[in-house]
Amino acid sequence: METGPGNLFVAAENQTTVMEFEGGPFSSTVKFVLKNIGGESLSWAASTQRWVKLSLASGDLKSGETARVSASIDTLAASFYPGTYYASILFQNLTNVQKNISMRVTLVITPPSASTIGIFRKEAGLGVWYVDNSGNGGWDGCNTDGCHGPFGGLPGDIPLVGSWDGDGNKIGIYRQGNWYLDFNGNSTWDNCDVDFCIEGFGGSPGDVPVVGDWTGEGITQIGLYRNGSWVLDNGNGIIEACGVDTCLGPFGGTPEDVPVVGDWTGDGASKIGIYRNGQWFLDWNGNGKWDGCQVDRCLDGFGGLPGDIPVVGDWAGSRISRIGFYRNGSWYLDYNGNGVWDGCETDRCYPAFGGMVGDLPVIF
Repeated sequence: METGPGNLFVAAENQTTVMEFEGGPFSSTVKFVLKNIGGESLSWAASTQRWVKLSLASGDLKSGETARVSASIDTLAASFYPGTYYASILFQNLTNVQKNISMRVTLVITPPSASTIGIFRKEAGLGVWYVDNSGNGGWDGCNTDGCHGPFGGLPGDIPLVGSWDGDGNKIGIYRQGNWYLDFNGNSTWDNCDVDFCIEGFGGSPGDVPVVGDWTGEGITQIGLYRNGSWVLDNGNGIIEACGVDTCLGPFGGTPEDVPVVGDWTGDGASKIGIYRNGQWFLDWNGNGKWDGCQVDRCLDGFGGLPGDIPVVGDWAGSRISRIGFYRNGSWYLDYNGNGVWDGCETDRCYPAFGGMVGDLPVIF
């Protein structure tokens, strides 16, 4: 049994250096454990810089008791330029000044990165992913670009990409209402204990999976498009009532409609849209309903040939999603964001990334 005055011990439970993109949204959390390793009770308090938020700023600890404090990045850091920033968190023993402890959190801000194109391809019943890591729009082999998998590959598998835990884009598969997400980021299917499985979110004929950062918190969540209606998951992977999950629509609903998702305005939250034979209808104001071309956005004539597949990404690294389409191995991306095809010198053309029968475009 411990004797003597209360004595404060503090240790970090995860990495104290975090990386975030310029402007946010921020999702990183540094966790600390506090323990009274003395014999008497103590009171403690924590303080730090304004751009760090603490889940708990004070408390009392009996001998042997522990408390946990999480430090997250405040929206004040959205104004930070790319660089490295340091914050000291001072944990004070208010009872007897035994073991005041300062812990440092390091925030590395990097410029937003542009989206990267890729291909999901079924080879010998296995799902293989080819990613243009070099960003030049051409395939340079697995040593320069990226080859991932096997992950998926069964008939009907639909490839997904998202930041499932807020720590960067990872791959996933939707299979008739079941979702298989590469949670540990090794680009290989391990099992449901290591990766993440969601059952029964969708599965009806005509259901189309969608993924997005519905809340603007930097974490990708799943959703479903069904004949003009949308159900966006609250993060627990279970279809629930509209007051618990988010139900949107009507938005779309004609047989040829293809759902698309993007951050059309750059506020950090994903919004819905529809691609229809070369026309795009984007929920610009984010209310989940179609309000006409003057309130929302209509874009005409970007794609539209049979077999064109719509794609959405931040092509310029501006934090704003822009449209594009994939056509038999060629990519046409609206680089300047005006919603009009301006030719390869103004926008972007990539003539040879994919093109085999069955290839599906993916965006990282």
